[in-house]
Amino acid sequence: MLLKRIFWMGSHKVLIPTELKALQDMGYETFYPPYLGKERDQSAVYEWACPPTSLPEDVVRKLSSFNFFWNAITDEIADLLNAHFDCVIVTINGDWLLSFLTAFKGKIIYRTFGEPYSLSSHLKSNGARELIEAHPDFWFMPHCIENAVREEWWLRRREKIVPYCLTDDVLELANSWEVDAEHSGEIGLTCPNITNPYYNQHFRYLKSNFEERFYRYYGVQVDRFSDPNVVGTLDRHAQLAKFVKLSGFLYTYREPNVCYLPPVEMITIGGPVLYLPGSLLDRYLGQNNAGRVEDEDAARGAASRLVGGDAAFAKEIIDSQRGVARRYDSSYTLPMFRQAMGEILPLTAAEPSKVDAVARVAVELAEDDRPVLLLGHFRSAYLYSNGEYVSVHGIPRVMRRVVQALTEAGKRVTITAEPDAANETWGFYASQTSRPDLIDVVDHSHALHAQRQAGPADVQSYFHAVRARKMHWIDGAFPASVVLAGALVRLFGRPAPTEQVEETAFDDFSYVIVPHYYLFPEAVRLTGAKLLLYLPDYMPHFFKGRGWFPEDESYMATGRSLARLSKYILTNSEFTKDYLPDSDLEVDASKIIAFPLPHLASQTRGTVDPAIKEQLEGTEYIFYPTQAHPNKRLDLLVKAWLELRETSGCDYKLVLTTGALHPELERITRKAGACDDVVLLPGVSDTALAWLYRNACSLAFTSEMEGNFPTQIIEALELDCPIVTFEHPTIQAELGAGADFLESAPFADLGRFVERIRYVRRFRSRVLEKQRKLLGEVRHHLSYEVFRSNVLQLDKNMRSAPCGGRAAVSCAGAQR
Repeated sequence: MLLKRIFWMGSHKVLIPTELKALQDMGYETFYPPYLGKERDQSAVYEWACPPTSLPEDVVRKLSSFNFFWNAITDEIADLLNAHFDCVIVTINGDWLLSFLTAFKGKIIYRTFGEPYSLSSHLKSNGARELIEAHPDFWFMPHCIENAVREEWWLRRREKIVPYCLTDDVLELANSWEVDAEHSGEIGLTCPNITNPYYNQHFRYLKSNFEERFYRYYGVQVDRFSDPNVVGTLDRHAQLAKFVKLSGFLYTYREPNVCYLPPVEMITIGGPVLYLPGSLLDRYLGQNNAGRVEDEDAARGAASRLVGGDAAFAKEIIDSQRGVARRYDSSYTLPMFRQAMGEILPLTAAEPSKVDAVARVAVELAEDDRPVLLLGHFRSAYLYSNGEYVSVHGIPRVMRRVVQALTEAGKRVTITAEPDAANETWGFYASQTSRPDLIDVVDHSHALHAQRQAGPADVQSYFHAVRARKMHWIDGAFPASVVLAGALVRLFGRPAPTEQVEETAFDDFSYVIVPHYYLFPEAVRLTGAKLLLYLPDYMPHFFKGRGWFPEDESYMATGRSLARLSKYILTNSEFTKDYLPDSDLEVDASKIIAFPLPHLASQTRGTVDPAIKEQLEGTEYIFYPTQAHPNKRLDLLVKAWLELRETSGCDYKLVLTTGALHPELERITRKAGACDDVVLLPGVSDTALAWLYRNACSLAFTSEMEGNFPTQIIEALELDCPIVTFEHPTIQAELGAGADFLESAPFADLGRFVERIRYVRRFRSRVLEKQRKLLGEVRHHLSYEVFRSNVLQLDKNMRSAPCGGRAAVSCAGAQR
């Protein structure tokens, strides 16, 4: 076994006996310096003995006498670090990190546990960001997703989330607090080191709101205090003994990114903890938790109930908080920590790292390895909802699967983003891949900003700015109100670039993915790029004369131009592939490749929004997750739903994921007295979406036309939701005789449609049994594995196609 040596930069009294010890137990030789900070730190360990090491004595002497906690690393110390250590782990402090980034050339892990400020902002202000982005092997290791999502994408793309644990002395007391035991009649609070300005401010807040003598302020004090509420410094055994006797604990901090450990320790011991809104503990537990108190008055009332011995109230709180204890239990956290370290820094040469560091940073790439550019700056498309990244639109969900397929095959992807949505854009696409480090995000409007300052921008300057990362990073210097429709039109508003520009402007990217022509009409100016056009449909082909979709010549000209410029055109059904050449877009049939979509939802382990459960659990409802586009025929759905209510005598609800109904449909539901039973849930998370499918009476699929095999049908099959549909050409084209397994009605026949809903309501088990047989037949065909294989074959074809003109190779047939 090869020796792997880690320099561990930290001194925290919880981390030394937990994570530092875990590293040593794993077999890493881990050296940490003595704490020589100039300020008294209530969390630091001051007693130091040199850990077991094979370092030469003179190296140990120099490292242990140097004040890493206060001084910038000197050249001599830097040479020692680079000569003797494989990895540096920097805990907590961003300024310590800066010092090591300037000095250490090897692997650096930045291990964080929550701070009352933005780490990203601090690392930008102290100059660490540029060093992080340039470092060949940097890792960001936050302890929970709740913290990570508030950081910026450039830090998160180096992320591996790993929880941390409490010390053994707390875990040994797990669940020792007893509801029926005699308690001290005291409520614990936390406020360490009152001489520190930050904690002193909180001390004054406590004295203003919780001064009654049964409130006891716990925490290490560096000076003596005679205040009757302040417990003062206790040895660890004495403090935990007092916690076991407390009547309860009140957590009064509201910082959203940090949770101090005393309330977690109290929860682990088994006692009830009250907490105020806004804190990380609040984000852990949610708004409907029994221990949540809205304000100081409510906190005082709840604390009095605990002091008074309200056992039922205490038990309700305890039962609602058990999940927090698991987050910090070493039996849960340490296996994850060991796995993460084994992946980042394998102990043996025979155990290759699961992440190739060279692929994780901006380096000079071989031509075949150039990143793909995805136009992803959909306006207001990405949300973070109930612990998950979601999109209110369907096309970004398709692109997320494409990005997953590419990145998990080691391909780099750069995604354009709105200047005020870079973090959400990165988070959405990174949430479904095991290789988020291969996703980069750039502000699409940089060249617009440059145009204001230095005259018109051209295609070449834009793409070279992307490569050089000379973007205006997301900060207050750039306005958030960039209009999507005009930004890139103005950006590419110059005449077509010269041949010389065409040869050089796009050499930083292998090709560009354009997700539908009407979303990115400005892409017609990318005449020097290799374009892959995603064209799931052309709805005007089926709805001419109805005024539902734009039919003016400008839209058709844009579509035709992009179809002509594109090397390949991706669609998701043979049905669409067949009609596109005969549509007004005049698509060259030889360019079209068609393969079906997989289940688009991410495999999440989140929780359903309690408000959704409260509104719908135990009720009968029909469900259609879609936006209110004309082809979805929500007019027919609303009429069928009202007829179902009238004929069945049951007040079924109608659940949609659109943000609003058409005014005429609102009028109809209001006239029927049913408007309160229309439930609109825009931006719903994938976890909630799965719950809605599983608990629905049926999927009521009323679409008149789709560009692909409907994703709702795939999802309903996967999630055991009975399906009722109008007869639909794309369903019949993909499933053939298998379409007979679904309950369907002739298009627009509302009576038959309602009859089928009532049938699946009555014979749910029988219907689901048929659907499971159908799923067994089509699951491979509609699987992510087949989709991934097709995406990678298309990627290979795009990379090998020459710039300019028609594709040199015909698109290989998609796997079916």
